Amino acid sequence: MRLFDEHITKYLKNSIKVTLGFSRWILLILLIVFLFSGIYSVLQNEIGVLQRFGKIKNDRVGPGIHYAIPWPIDKVSKVPVKIVKRVQINDFYQSNDPSFSSSQFFRKTGLETYCISGDNNIVVINCVIQYTILKPADYLFSLKQPEEVLHDATCNNILKCLSKISVDEILTYGKKTMEEYIQTNIQVDLDNLNSGLKVSFVELREVRPPEKVQQFFNDVINAQIDKRKMVSKAESYFNEKIPEAKGKANRLLQEAESYKNEVISKAEGETKRFLSKLETYEGTENITKKRLYLEFAKNMFSNLEEKYIIDQNGDQEFIKLQIKVK
Repeated sequence: MRLFDEHITKYLKNSIKVTLGFSRWILLILLIVFLFSGIYSVLQNEIGVLQRFGKIKNDRVGPGIHYAIPWPIDKVSKVPVKIVKRVQINDFYQSNDPSFSSSQFFRKTGLETYCISGDNNIVVINCVIQYTILKPADYLFSLKQPEEVLHDATCNNILKCLSKISVDEILTYGKKTMEEYIQTNIQVDLDNLNSGLKVSFVELREVRPPEKVQQFFNDVINAQIDKRKMVSKAESYFNEKIPEAKGKANRLLQEAESYKNEVISKAEGETKRFLSKLETYEGTENITKKRLYLEFAKNMFSNLEEKYIIDQNGDQEFIKLQIKVK
C-alpha cells in the first residue's frame, strides 16, 4: 500500500510538471498573439484615430500598416474621410413615398408639412446634402449623432432662407442663391458645434407650391417668363437700333462738315480771285473795263446766230453779218 501511494505521488508530480511546462508554452503563444494583435492597417480612404487609455494620442493616422499596444491600452477608430455621403431632406415635401419623413409625420398626425415664404406663401421643398468627414476626432467625440445634427441644421437653415425671400424668387430665379445661403449657414452651424463635417454640395431638387394650387402658380410663372422674354426682345431691338441711329447721325454730321468745308473753300477761292482782280483793276480801270467788255463780247458772240454792226450814233445803216458755225 505504501509503495502504491509513492507511485501515485510520483505520477502526480510528473503530471503537474508536464502541465506547467505545457502551460508556459501556451502562455507564451498567447502573449505573442496578444502582441501581434496590435498590428493594424488603415485604408487609402480612411484616417485612423489612436487612443491610449481613452486619451487621443494621434488623430491623423495615415493609410498603411501601423502598430498600437493591444486592447485595453490602445484603441484605433477608422473613419472614412474620402467617402462622399448624402442625406435627403424631405421633411417639408408632400409625397406618397412612405420612406419620406413628411409622409411618416402625416401618418402619425394627419398634418402636412411645408415652408412659409417671406410674403406668407406656402411652398414644399426637397433637398439633398452631400458631405464628407473633415476632422475625424471631432466627428467621433464631439457629438453623439453628427448626422442627425446635420439634418436638423439643414432643416433650420431651409426655414430661415425661405422666410427671407418672396415666393416668386423662390420658384423662378432664386434657386442658386438659396443653395449658396443654405450651404454657407449649415457649415457655420456645424463648425460652431465642432462636428468635424464639411458640406460639399447642396441641391434643391424640387421647390414648388402645394399640388392644389400648382396650376395657378404655373400660370403666373409662365406669364413672368413671357414678360421677361418680351423685355429681353425689346432691349435687343433697342440695342440694335440705337447704334444704327448713332451711326447714321455720325454720317450726316460728317457729310455736313464736308459740305461746310467745301463751301467755305470755294468761297475763299472766289474771294481770292475777286481780290486779285480788284488789285489788277485798281490803277488800270479803263484798260480793265475794255478787257472785261471784250471778254464779255467774245463770250456773247459765240452764242448769237445773227449779228449786226451799227455805228455808235446810229446814223449809218446796220450791217448784217452771216457767220456759219461749223
